[in-house]
Amino acid sequence: MAARQHVWIAAEVRNPVDMSTTRRRAPASARMGRRLEPRHRQVRDLVAHSLKLERDFLTGSYDRWTKTKPLRVEELQPIADWWGQESDGFKDRVETEQAWKVDFKKRKEDAEAKAKPHWDKAETLNNQAAALNEQAKELRASIKGEKKADLREKVDAQIEKLSQQIDRLRQQAKDEQATGDRHYWPIYNLDLKNPNAPEEESHDPDALLAKYQKLIGEIEQTQNQLRDELAAALAHHFESEESAS
Repeated sequence: MAARQHVWIAAEVRNPVDMSTTRRRAPASARMGRRLEPRHRQVRDLVAHSLKLERDFLTGSYDRWTKTKPLRVEELQPIADWWGQESDGFKDRVETEQAWKVDFKKRKEDAEAKAKPHWDKAETLNNQAAALNEQAKELRASIKGEKKADLREKVDAQIEKLSQQIDRLRQQAKDEQATGDRHYWPIYNLDLKNPNAPEEESHDPDALLAKYQKLIGEIEQTQNQLRDELAAALAHHFESEESAS
């Protein structure tokens, strides 16, 4: 709203008019902004004083920092306390809701196990392409200085066929190498999802429908169980009355 008001004022300055004889009203957006400002202030005061908010740097619920209200060093102290000392091997470091251990050794072993077959396949294909390339070089050398056109055409056709095979093998090797890399290199990206974070609610219609159907099935199962237990209790009650009479 304030931005629109500034634009409006700038427009008036660009079109100077004798303000002593011309009366202007603020645009509707500016007038509405002035009317809503007390309400906005009331809401901010309610949040600031009536609600207890956890303002922790680690939870992400801290106040917004600005140029006039910068981040203070003491606000980072919880991180420094958790980090520990390198001299004692960080023995005091513990897992929290914001910090968790990652078994990198196992991640690397699993990634290498998945990537190695593709890397080996890429190496084999590159070796095959190199062998065909040597054959092509020998054929080129064999017709060097050859003047018979029919013989040169025959050898050139063989070289062209070999070149196509080489390109195909190199492309296959490149694809295999890329597949292996996709299995291996992501292990060094430690930007992992926090396992302690609450599960995000899905808004996919199919997922919501499946969740609803599962819930209905659980409710129906509980109702059937209650009905069976009630029927058994009533049957026992009537049997007791008959035996007493």
